[in-house]
Amino acid sequence: MRDAPVPSCLAAEIFDATASTLIPGALECLTKPFREQELLVAVQEAINRECTMRRRRAELTELRRAYESLRQRAQFMPKMRSEFLARLVRIAGRLGLLPPPR
Repeated sequence: MRDAPVPSCLAAEIFDATASTLIPGALECLTKPFREQELLVAVQEAINRECTMRRRRAELTELRRAYESLRQRAQFMPKMRSEFLARLVRIAGRLGLLPPPR
């Protein structure tokens, strides 16, 4: 899983608003001193976001698969329809359901 997020901690005595830009894709930025509960909440939120993203990616993958399947079938529909009609005409002819040719 090369796209898996890597947990990172950055400790510094001096922190400013630009420090969060040092880590691309940072989800949370806790300033020291932080409480254990803040860390636990941040980790749980990150896990929830990751689960949501994985579900969305799975849904998109399934939608793309379904779209491709339908697209491929749609390409054959005219041919299938004409073959169906030809068979129908042959069967109707054998059953004597067609008017005599002119």
